[in-house]
Amino acid sequence: MRNKFYTIFALAIGSLTFGQVGINTQNPQGAFNIDGGKNNAAIGTPTAMQLADDFIVTNKASTGIGTLPNDYAALDVNASNKGILVPRIDLTSANLDLNADGDNNVANQPKGLLVYNIGGSATSLKEGYFFWNGTEWRRIDNKSSVTPNATLQCTQAYLDPAQSITGGTAFPVGTILKIPYVAGNGGSYNGVTLASVGNPAVTATLSEGTFEQGSGTLVFNISGTPTAAQQAPAGMSFDLTPFYTANPSITNSCSSVTVGKEVKADIQVVATMDFLKYVVDPVTNTRGFQVALTTPDGLYTVRAFLRHSNQASGIATDNTNQVQNADAQIRSNVTVNKTLMYNHLGGYGGGTTTSSGNSVVLPSNQWGGTTDNTWNQATTSVRGNWADPGIYQGVNNGPEFRYYSWIEQGATKTAYLVTIMAGANNGPTGTNPGDMKVYIKIEQIKAP
Repeated sequence: MRNKFYTIFALAIGSLTFGQVGINTQNPQGAFNIDGGKNNAAIGTPTAMQLADDFIVTNKASTGIGTLPNDYAALDVNASNKGILVPRIDLTSANLDLNADGDNNVANQPKGLLVYNIGGSATSLKEGYFFWNGTEWRRIDNKSSVTPNATLQCTQAYLDPAQSITGGTAFPVGTILKIPYVAGNGGSYNGVTLASVGNPAVTATLSEGTFEQGSGTLVFNISGTPTAAQQAPAGMSFDLTPFYTANPSITNSCSSVTVGKEVKADIQVVATMDFLKYVVDPVTNTRGFQVALTTPDGLYTVRAFLRHSNQASGIATDNTNQVQNADAQIRSNVTVNKTLMYNHLGGYGGGTTTSSGNSVVLPSNQWGGTTDNTWNQATTSVRGNWADPGIYQGVNNGPEFRYYSWIEQGATKTAYLVTIMAGANNGPTGTNPGDMKVYIKIEQIKAP
């Protein structure tokens, strides 16, 4: 018994002398090392497998569990089949004081405090990890933990992309239902799946998320095949009761949404403004100066074009044609002829210009214009103006504007509206194309 005592005493003195304490090991890897499995190597650094059951504190105050700790970590934990359990608390409010120090003063609760909220009641915060930021318990993603609320704008709900609802045809993958809202408070809402009224095969699924502060949009993924009864003009409806049931704090501002009663069209707008620039048509070798703009779908290009006075060998600097003779022109950019129904209205200080046509055939890749139903290609000898020639006529009557609109014959549902205006800094009778600037705007209205 006395020998055992002296042995233990000697080990303790030795440990103190060298500043290291080892339990179940004669080879401590830090100031304090417990080898739970008693399997560490007698000398050198133990293997990762040997360290898997160790508890180590280094002389730099780093603690390792199952590993030799990294000097940069206050706590370094290594495990292949275990996790870390933090305290599990029922957070009944966003500013709950855990009262761990008994003073019942939430101001003393330290920032960065981490807990797992079990969400023990209907009034508790949503289950998950939370941290204290100094003023409130926040979700681990730093979202506010306030009780969610917003006011849905159900009459403004719509499908994206815009499309016709057709009975017997499944919704394309990626179709979403968007419901705008206002008065969002930053709270997090629960996800839910809605079934179409009278057609449970079509569903709208909302993933859990967070309201914006103010206005925003709820996004539901749509899937399924609608019935013929749910296409326009009847439309498809979704009862919102399951959404409000899953989120009882949200104001019930509308009971359902209906989409597909109308075929909504998308509008795309492009515009340009520039001075006339020298060009040579690669097809007809026509020389001139232009500002051009292509429709968003790429099918058509519209331009203001001033034909060069020297079609044989003219260059950018030797034109003598007056800028008032610049014309509006159009080109079809596809390989097949296009038949259009169009209308034109123009105006300037001296009056108005008008024209229209019901079956104008645009040949493929030809610049030109039309008056009524006759196509005129722009060439070295033909102006090829679209409607009235010269979009900047009259010395004292000011710049001219033009409105053009057209739709194709056939099954397509696309309309185009074009505005053109031109003006030269030194008036319409000048011959310097670089002095004339042109504005073109195209609005493309396309329905599915």
